[in-house]
Amino acid sequence: MYKDKEKKTKNKNEELENDKYIILDLNKEENLDNIRIDKYLSNLNKLNISREKIKKGILSGSILLNLNKTKNSSLLKNSDYIYIEKEILKSEEDIKREEQELKKDILKNKNILKEILIYEDNYIIIINKPKGLIVHKGSGTSDITLADILEYNYNNLPGEEGRKGIVHRLDKDTTGLMIIAKTENAMNKLIQDFKEKNIVKKYVCIVRGEITDDVFTIKLPISRDLKNRHKMCVSKERKRSNNKSKENMGKKSGLLNLR
Repeated sequence: MYKDKEKKTKNKNEELENDKYIILDLNKEENLDNIRIDKYLSNLNKLNISREKIKKGILSGSILLNLNKTKNSSLLKNSDYIYIEKEILKSEEDIKREEQELKKDILKNKNILKEILIYEDNYIIIINKPKGLIVHKGSGTSDITLADILEYNYNNLPGEEGRKGIVHRLDKDTTGLMIIAKTENAMNKLIQDFKEKNIVKKYVCIVRGEITDDVFTIKLPISRDLKNRHKMCVSKERKRSNNKSKENMGKKSGLLNLR
């Protein structure tokens, strides 16, 4: 009966190992001496995984003990099996490479540029950036970005890696026109024009609250919110905002044209 149970466990482990786990059989280990699971894995050179990643893997359930979620402090026995998801063993380089390959597959099967292209000549591209599309990769960003779309469709755009052709940006949840530079001269000219405010950026937004004036100007300094880095707020430091509104929609909301 014990042999049958052992055989079933072996077959189940082989199935799981082929699927998503690396399985460590501790039956062959000697002198475990009730060692903690996190310490045991940290000392296992063949895994090539950091101690921090091990701790996070145990807490998240990516590392299991006998197919059960466990703790970093759990003590091991010779009868134990450790299950490690193959995904967490990948290096940063492997993850980045897989992300890039996945993005290329998506871009190949879906002509996103055609859907957002408004105008193009030898010097510039104008696109209508939809809500939800991030302009370029930032911290914690793995989604397809505008920079990815441009890189896939154009070979020789000017600018730094990851931001080629991009001379200005819009927030992820903002829809609007963006100008992309196709040549070095066009990029330098556009950057200068934005700097000297020769290109006027206008925004339309709906705000909460009663607006009594048809046209008004707000001049207040703004900077990034210290509590939420994704938002801007009024601040005594940094640059100033010059906003104008022209149209009202009622007492509880307003449609603003902003500059």
